[in-house]
Amino acid sequence: METFSTLSALKLRKAPVILRTFADGQWGGPVYLQKGDEVTVRIREETYIATFHGAGWLGDKLITRAADLLEALPAVATGELADSIGANLRGSLCLYLHTHDTFHAFPDPLGAAMLYEYRSPRVWAHSSDLEALIEAVTHLGEEPKKSLEYLVEVIATGNGGFFPASYEDVATLPPFAYVSIDDMNSYQGSYHCSDAFFARPSNIADLFEEARSDLIQNVRAVAASGFGHRISHLTGGFDSRLILSAMMHEHLHDEFKFMCSGNTQMPDRRIAGELCGHVGIPLTNSDGTIKRAYAPGNAMFGTFGMLRSDLPESALPDHVLMSGGYGECLRSFYGARNAVMTAPEATLQAIHGRTFAAESRMLGPDFYATYVDRFKDFSAGAVSDGLPRDAVLDYMYAAKRNRYYVGLTSEYHSNMTPRVDPIYSVAAVKLGLFTPQAERAGNVQGLKMMASLQPELVGLPFDSDRITPTYESLHGPVTRTAFNGRQPRFIQDDRITVSPSKPATKEQIQRAQEIKGSLLQIVHLQDVQAELKKLLAANRASISKVMDWTIVNRFLNPNLSNRNHIRTVFTMHDSLRWYTA
Repeated sequence: METFSTLSALKLRKAPVILRTFADGQWGGPVYLQKGDEVTVRIREETYIATFHGAGWLGDKLITRAADLLEALPAVATGELADSIGANLRGSLCLYLHTHDTFHAFPDPLGAAMLYEYRSPRVWAHSSDLEALIEAVTHLGEEPKKSLEYLVEVIATGNGGFFPASYEDVATLPPFAYVSIDDMNSYQGSYHCSDAFFARPSNIADLFEEARSDLIQNVRAVAASGFGHRISHLTGGFDSRLILSAMMHEHLHDEFKFMCSGNTQMPDRRIAGELCGHVGIPLTNSDGTIKRAYAPGNAMFGTFGMLRSDLPESALPDHVLMSGGYGECLRSFYGARNAVMTAPEATLQAIHGRTFAAESRMLGPDFYATYVDRFKDFSAGAVSDGLPRDAVLDYMYAAKRNRYYVGLTSEYHSNMTPRVDPIYSVAAVKLGLFTPQAERAGNVQGLKMMASLQPELVGLPFDSDRITPTYESLHGPVTRTAFNGRQPRFIQDDRITVSPSKPATKEQIQRAQEIKGSLLQIVHLQDVQAELKKLLAANRASISKVMDWTIVNRFLNPNLSNRNHIRTVFTMHDSLRWYTA
């Protein structure tokens, strides 16, 4: 077994690793493999060594450096340590604190910053940096195996969650959980705020104000952070405009640049540009990162198999990025499908369509049965915890889909440059879940919040009609107004420009437009299918155990015309490339 001094010399980690080993019939004390930027903090007569992973907020402070904890930790840790921190953490952020004999890992309460646990008969380890975790246990002689089941869930549904991680021996802590480790024990606790989260609110108006206050506080903290380049995503949709409404309410919108990518004729980019011109705020093509030229098959390597994402190659200094994603939790992602909570098989088919239909199911029978059982257990647990039955699917969105996509995206992006979601709020998620289903489906709380912050933004054009009849029936008709026609001030950053890896033909452009699909995927589809065919053939035995071989091979059809099927081809290719590497 490798020595701990050798482990400490491994390459710089993005987060600490806390581990224990079993030898001579007993578990040894915890060993802390440091991140390298730890600071010493005094909290109520106790000295702690502290650091963090990700980016987010602690109380009213934005946390993007370990030094930010020097002021933020003593300010919030006024009661019991875990509960004080858990009640004040927001964003994809995990804090690490230890004294001379006790080690703590405190992820944000919604679990956007994933805290992983590796456990075998010889090694027990925790970290929010999966790469560092796997590297550490491998150096101790362990042989962690990649999880094909996790990848199949990603292929079939777009995200993980019911299978927890991309390695078989790795689990993830559930939302509201943290760990404390000393010489005698490794303890998984639950933040006290979880009790309040699942309890029916006594006053929905108070919950609305708490969620609104979180949004304002988050935006204020980013504006006050001192970064030279503060950038906020702005699209034609709702979430990024909700963030803008909070900025305008606080008169902070002039402190930011606003970023939207894509062709100027696309609805997202066109609406974002017209909105910037209308409000008088600058539009830019840069989010502070430099992308790689696209290369098929690489999208899972940067995340160790957890997330399909073409991460940036590098980042420009002194940038912070705000991006919406948690706004989906204010409204109903699954809409009327919440009412189909009958047999779990029917519910899953209503959610995922033909992927889960008997005649076209790509999942193998054993995998499908396991998935159904885990979905059934999750649903029963959510109701038992106190959530309304018609909110179970939307809680699944927050606890699984949003966590494994939006949360992980922010966390991995923040390894290069801080990326935070100001709509992140435990109160906002609870507000959505305890709002009546019809109002939740109509985004009543989200529209009401935007109207309370900057009412003009509600009536300006979106990329589609976002004003719902339910909202207008409760709060009166919204007056739709046109943009004023002013052109935005555009800030071009040529440093981020990346030449395409393969040019598109006229036929490919036309095909992408016809199916409203990704031009990049249309350009590379033939090459990806050719390599996917080889990957499938080389791994037929293992793939056939978890997927229907006949259905899977239909994705090799050169004449695919469904953009979702084409997207699945690329997800399958990326997943198998990482799995077989």
